[in-house]
Amino acid sequence: MGRRAVYLFFMFSLIMGMTALRLIDINQSEYAQSAQSNNSISLKVNTCRGEIYDCNMKKLVNTQLKYYAAAKPSALAISALKPYLTESKLLKITERMSSGYPVCVEIPVSEINCGDISVISVYSRYSLKQSAVHTIGYLDSTLSGATGIEKSFNNILSGDGRDCTVSFPVDAKGRVLAGGTVTVKNSRITSKRGVVTTIDKDIQSLAEKAMVENRIECGAVVVLNVKTGEIKAIASMPMYDPN
Repeated sequence: MGRRAVYLFFMFSLIMGMTALRLIDINQSEYAQSAQSNNSISLKVNTCRGEIYDCNMKKLVNTQLKYYAAAKPSALAISALKPYLTESKLLKITERMSSGYPVCVEIPVSEINCGDISVISVYSRYSLKQSAVHTIGYLDSTLSGATGIEKSFNNILSGDGRDCTVSFPVDAKGRVLAGGTVTVKNSRITSKRGVVTTIDKDIQSLAEKAMVENRIECGAVVVLNVKTGEIKAIASMPMYDPN
């Protein structure tokens, strides 16, 4: 009876030991997979949207660059960004960085001398002095067309699934690695989709310039090809900033 009890105890201990080893192995495997799939934090910088061309295939949008600072959470990064941000914007990113998160914020310069900041250049949808604004239109807060060509051809111009992103390497606890390399994907990305108009960019610029030089505050100018009826320019005052 005593030998039988010892034998049963031995077998029970062996089974429990093997079960414990199996649990440890499973936990370690799941942890390794989790660490591998969560070894970086990615932030979206810019969304790709279709082009709008004039009759000579000159771009009417996405012609000017803008810049974003991809910053690791550090006091050095906050100090370097301070001259380029408003007080409210600086406060917002400082709160995020204090929680250990990186940030990506638009800045008015093409470079910042700070090891914790990478400056990314992307195409701005509209230039500072955007031509043909009334015809092209603008985007709403969801980046969908709100007016003009942007709205009429929104299905064609909508993003094709490619975005400009920046990734920060993190440790197993999700903390950004101080010496890690920041990876930028699809910088200055352009879409293969687009819409071609009858507008001639050069004639459009001349029409707008003439209205400004003649101090026309309210009115419109339309330039037509009399043979085909194609609109080569359509300018209107007052203008507005689509940005």
